[in-house]
Amino acid sequence: NMCEKLQVVTFSQSLIEIEDYAFSNAVELSNVKLPNTLLHIGNGAFESTALTAIELPESIVTVGRMAIPFAVREIHIPKNLREIELNAFGDSGDVYLSRRFDRITVDPENPYYRMEQGCLVDVKNAFVYYSENATGIPEGMKIIYCCAFVGNTTLPSDLVIPEGVLEIG
Repeated sequence: NMCEKLQVVTFSQSLIEIEDYAFSNAVELSNVKLPNTLLHIGNGAFESTALTAIELPESIVTVGRMAIPFAVREIHIPKNLREIELNAFGDSGDVYLSRRFDRITVDPENPYYRMEQGCLVDVKNAFVYYSENATGIPEGMKIIYCCAFVGNTTLPSDLVIPEGVLEIG
């Protein structure tokens, strides 16, 4: 890998997209500041890096699969983020660990995602991620996405899948 020694990246304020696997396997990359012009983070863009924190800019619209590394423990969903691909917050090496967040927050003006009972839920009433402070699966869910629970250490021993769930990924 050509960027395995890379530690810090400073992006221009005109950048609109980070393409698939752009910084994948930059194992020493520990610091990035994403510009407020960024619209899309591609699949695996920061996969297998040393990032433990990342701030998604208000401009971000989509985050691809495995784009944000597993070590990131807190995430804020900005108001314009409308598509979070399945397993967006986890590396390929963590595919069976998926994601465990200590904290998830959603901008109250985001029309696509919300927090409910400690769970990240999308506008289609699909269950996306189960955070460490979740109190159960919210009523009204239709879909539970792939990897929604994997890697979570606080799941109750008697998890109840509510009436109305039609699909579990």
